[in-house]
Amino acid sequence: MALVLTQQPNYGMNPASQEFIFSITEDSGLLVTETGVKIIAEVYVSSNKANTTSYNSNYLVATLKTTPNNAGAGMFDFRPIVESFVTPDYEGTKVDLGNNVTSASTFKGLIYEPDERHFPIHIIDHGAVGYKSTTWMTLKFKIEYLNGNPALVNQIGTDPNEELNSRLLFVFNGVLYNEDYLSQGYTSPVNYNFGYNYDKHNLVMNDTDATFLTQAPEIQYARMSDYGTLSFFNMLDTSTFGWETGGVGATEPVVINIRQILYNSSGAVLGTFTLYQNVFNEGGAGSIADFYSYGFLVYMGMYPANFDNFSIGGSDWYDNRSDISYYTLQAEDDNNDFISKKYTINIICENSFGYEGIRLTWLNKYGTWDYYTFNQKSVRSVSTKKSTYTQLGGTWNELTYKPSGHKGGKKNFRTNAKEKIKLNTDFLSNNEGEWLENVITSPEVYIVNPYSSDDTTGLINKYVEPVLVTTSNFVRKTTANDKLIQYTIEIERNKSQRQQSM
Repeated sequence: MALVLTQQPNYGMNPASQEFIFSITEDSGLLVTETGVKIIAEVYVSSNKANTTSYNSNYLVATLKTTPNNAGAGMFDFRPIVESFVTPDYEGTKVDLGNNVTSASTFKGLIYEPDERHFPIHIIDHGAVGYKSTTWMTLKFKIEYLNGNPALVNQIGTDPNEELNSRLLFVFNGVLYNEDYLSQGYTSPVNYNFGYNYDKHNLVMNDTDATFLTQAPEIQYARMSDYGTLSFFNMLDTSTFGWETGGVGATEPVVINIRQILYNSSGAVLGTFTLYQNVFNEGGAGSIADFYSYGFLVYMGMYPANFDNFSIGGSDWYDNRSDISYYTLQAEDDNNDFISKKYTINIICENSFGYEGIRLTWLNKYGTWDYYTFNQKSVRSVSTKKSTYTQLGGTWNELTYKPSGHKGGKKNFRTNAKEKIKLNTDFLSNNEGEWLENVITSPEVYIVNPYSSDDTTGLINKYVEPVLVTTSNFVRKTTANDKLIQYTIEIERNKSQRQQSM
């Protein structure tokens, strides 16, 4: 007698907002000979791999039962459960990687402290790990039936040989779109697994076709005062995930460096430096945290304001800062081979017409962050909602009536104000236009304010402002149809500004 895992996700790495379909059958005939048969699934979730692979009862988060269908299979979709265990990473991190090693983000050299000092993930000096956006999950399957006596439930599973354990699954706060095509592991008659092949779609850092976890084009634009991060999967190995980080000469499956090269307006090299080393003492993980889920997704500060935070670029950056026209970024493995595409960041100035630049960040489909600076004309407007009352014109609760000039008539009891901003892009390419469609579909959008030199404390409300995108229609433009592509997006601050109550 044995349970059979007929179907499961095709790969060990999966976005939380996809279907987690498992199909379980039983091959000894219990479905025919017994009544009240149910397949039981126990769900174990933890950021520590050991807690899930050992099926630690403290991390049992759900127990589900289902009746086998007409084909004799018990089918489950665990998405509603697992997606509640991952959320976006909003702040820097300070986490234990095991072996008495701590990974800690910094801002201008100040270490992130969960109980004392909070700062947004967008403004980190070096790195941060995916502390809230990742987890491990395993499943244990059992079977129960009535055994001829409705008062007696005989649950198979006391013998470890009669239980069925799933593979280890890495889950991150991503989503699959309807048009994302899946890879099927069909091998007749037992393997009908399907899933999204992140290596095939160039999201695994192992060759020069790989991309960071962003939908942005490889050519981007930023002001010298702009913050932002790029993120990547780290330490992926074939046995667990289905694919591996690093090139053919790598000795460990790890993104070890991000190499930056500075250029002037003539294309001459001004300097080269290692922008980011994926090590714990710079907020990363390296290859140390191979049992904690958050070491497998790493963020890095990649924009000019991040470099200015704490002398990251050293003399190459500061000596040439005023002459930099653009710089490139490319990931390396521990054999110093490039394992990603080359990204180019062009430095832009505040618009020469004096327009205010506004930088937005939004949650992308991989559960990390994309950025764009609107440096064309923006229009601000304020709408108010007022509560009024009619005030008496004098004193009625004293010995005599005393009229007063400032009293009487209709008054505002309370005024709540909301600001709306209409943003305009620069002229865009087709790829940039398609990418910016994600601003209006993303559930999380924020303004990221520029670098300031006097703010090592008191960061709340200063750098990140939540907004709602009120633009609901986005007509895709192309250079063939529209020649020049430019978009207008309207946002609204989603916190009302309260005035004094009367």
